[in-house]
Amino acid sequence: MTEKQIKPLSREDQVYAKELIRLLNGRIRRAVRAALGSDLSFEFEDIVQSVYEAICRQLDDFKNCDCQEALAVTIATRAVWNFRRDHKPTEALPEDIPAEEADRGLGELLPPSTPDGDREILNAVYARRDRVADLAADLDCAPGTLRQRLRRAKARLKRTLEENT
Repeated sequence: MTEKQIKPLSREDQVYAKELIRLLNGRIRRAVRAALGSDLSFEFEDIVQSVYEAICRQLDDFKNCDCQEALAVTIATRAVWNFRRDHKPTEALPEDIPAEEADRGLGELLPPSTPDGDREILNAVYARRDRVADLAADLDCAPGTLRQRLRRAKARLKRTLEENT
């Protein structure tokens, strides 16, 4: 979904937006805190500002809405979700496979029962050093799904390496 561009607000809309934000400010902040949960991020103010920006983009919706507080809470919750999605740290990959083994190729190290998808992921991550987020986009799957598959494949690979040493 693409975001609406912020159009210049008329003087009347500027006054309306300021008053709306003033009235809903406490509720917006509580909604952001609730959505963040225990992860009270230092980017809290940035998220709140993105909520204010979204309100300005959707000012017409607020003018025609009887439940402005509910709309503001929805926008705040989505802002937190978007922030988490966009700023989720990619996992640093441990250097648990020696470079000489990665250069040799992982095919011979993996158990024969390893699915082809696992082989592809491990080769991409360890041999080519692709980032998990980039690889997930290439494979058209969610980064979380790819991380889970990578974790399972790494566990199988680790067991194989431990058996061979």
